Amino acid sequence: MDGARPEIDKTVETVIDRFYGLVSSSKSITAKRAAAALSLAPGQVEKLARLLEDAKLVSIDYGVSDMVISLPVAPEKAREQKRLAFVAAQQSECRAAAAELLGEVSAVRGAAGYASDLAASALSRANALSLKIRNTAKLRQEEAAAYAKDLSLSRDNAAAAKELAKGALASCEEIEQRVAEAAPQAQAGKAVGPRK
Repeated sequence: MDGARPEIDKTVETVIDRFYGLVSSSKSITAKRAAAALSLAPGQVEKLARLLEDAKLVSIDYGVSDMVISLPVAPEKAREQKRLAFVAAQQSECRAAAAELLGEVSAVRGAAGYASDLAASALSRANALSLKIRNTAKLRQEEAAAYAKDLSLSRDNAAAAKELAKGALASCEEIEQRVAEAAPQAQAGKAVGPRK
């Protein structure tokens, strides 16, 4: 060597720098994918992510099966994202409530159809019963008219019988009167009449 000092590269890149560069370039990455890209164990990536999160350089979300590392969102953007998430949740709840309500409306329509069928059946039976009652009433009215006619005839017959009875009574009275008139003569004739 010639006595000159080799130049030191001032741009030494550490593992944490490479990890932060990977997160910055992809905006969001899972711990497993970052471990594979950097040839690190997933546990090492999780430790690096927590260090960067403490420095507020990344944010960590825990998914169903893996940690998701992403760049932090600006406060205004974070509020907007929270608001949008809230709105989406409210819309989802409204959709679920609307679906439930539609199910209930469908059930009510089914019940109303059933009630309508029952009402139609009851109306039909009521009409049939009303017709039967009318026919029975008409028959009873005809029977009453016939009875009244028979009663009228019986009254007429009774009046005729009464007149006959009066005539018979008058005849009896006339006979009694004749007998009464003839009795003194008959008694007188007995006394005076022929002897045997």
